[in-house]
Amino acid sequence: MRSPFYDGNNAPAVLPKRAHTRSAGIRSHTQRLLLAVSENEEANDRLRPPPPRLDEYAMEREHYPHANGMDEVPVDNNLGVPAPPPLVGEDPVLRDDASQELHTVSRPAEMDDPPISVTLDDMKNTLEFIRLLQTATLEDSSLPQDVIDRIRNPPNEPLIIDDADLLLSIELYLAVSNASQETYNAVRDAIHRRVPDVRIATLYKVKKAVEEISGVVGQKNDMCPNSCLGYTGPYTDLEVCPKCQQGRYCPNGLAAGKKVPRQQFTTMLPGTQLQALMRSPETSS
Repeated sequence: MRSPFYDGNNAPAVLPKRAHTRSAGIRSHTQRLLLAVSENEEANDRLRPPPPRLDEYAMEREHYPHANGMDEVPVDNNLGVPAPPPLVGEDPVLRDDASQELHTVSRPAEMDDPPISVTLDDMKNTLEFIRLLQTATLEDSSLPQDVIDRIRNPPNEPLIIDDADLLLSIELYLAVSNASQETYNAVRDAIHRRVPDVRIATLYKVKKAVEEISGVVGQKNDMCPNSCLGYTGPYTDLEVCPKCQQGRYCPNGLAAGKKVPRQQFTTMLPGTQLQALMRSPETSS
């Protein structure tokens, strides 16, 4: 069925006068609505205060208690003024979109970064440590010459221990490695009473045997009794800790003419450990 408002060529026909009147009324009513909405928006824009400029954030912050360490931030949400950006090191303010309420995130005091005090001497010592590491050689170390020779020419054959008593001593040493020397001696004496023919080495001898067989040795260096630093690198020749002013050597030893360190630390050389691992098929891959 053809529409009465279209002619045979599907072109719009001339509308009746009644249709023209109705269309004009609709357009007039729509224009009045759009004009009312536009005027309402302009009125709201005139009543709404403008957002603060960037240079006004400093003045705005003077009126916010959270800048002085308080937890809550009183912001009038009805004005629509955005909160100023957080200070350096301050937690941001989170807004709950559902309730339009402001919440602050409190951070425990222990999470704050500790104050750092760096002196010119600390920076010089750091640079000296870097220089020494870049130019370090085995000859400049305090390692014995036989240890240096073994590092440069490690044994390649698999490790085989033929001595049954030495093997038992090493197994006992590894079993009680976290115990005291008295525990090792007590177990050693108990085995001797039960099996008198077994000869278990002393703790000192078994340690030396482990070093000779594995090639893994420890390097001892003096350190501050309060663990402030180790007397290495630029601190090698010091006799008093620059941090806590504690002496490096025991006073009784110095009175007897001997320099006995009050405390030492041991560094297990990683190179000798890797070389020992390479001697076993189970640990070389």
